[in-house]
Amino acid sequence: MRVLHKIRRSALACASLGLLVTACAGGSLFGGGESLSGLACPQVAVLNAPGEVTRFSGGKIGTLSDVLFYAKIEVLGGHCDIEKEAVFVTTDARLIVIRGPAETKREVKFAFFVAVLNGQREVIMREAFPINLKFEGSKRRFEFEDSVTVQIDLQPDVDPASYSIYAGFEMSPEELEFNRRRQR
Repeated sequence: MRVLHKIRRSALACASLGLLVTACAGGSLFGGGESLSGLACPQVAVLNAPGEVTRFSGGKIGTLSDVLFYAKIEVLGGHCDIEKEAVFVTTDARLIVIRGPAETKREVKFAFFVAVLNGQREVIMREAFPINLKFEGSKRRFEFEDSVTVQIDLQPDVDPASYSIYAGFEMSPEELEFNRRRQR
């Protein structure tokens, strides 16, 4: 069985963001409507440790003076629509990026990922989205909002709720461990 999927970003292509931490059911605020009772939307979440990233100069974890930038995804809202052949999950989010003292070029590059898992918890799709931000003048903080829509083509007799959608930042193993230690 093959599941087709697509991710659409809004017009702010360079500023696409992560996903909503919620699930939705037919007839609810995020649901597809009364005719879809009994069906629920896929579970959607920004992963905890990869939901923020602190990047240090030289690729090694260092001190505060070595920080190139810090970025975090915040969820603003979203919805899902279940149609006959596909489910569409759209999430609105805010990305906050703070330029650190080690970033002297006024430019930061990073990526976030979106992954879709099937009911057996197998990754059936994973896509990374690069972001390149340029800070103007002495500006150190950058915020923007955007939407991401994930389309999962439905298979006969497969409940949309059996899928999960996760997002986070692409990062090195050292950056991931840094986040995990900070969150303990």
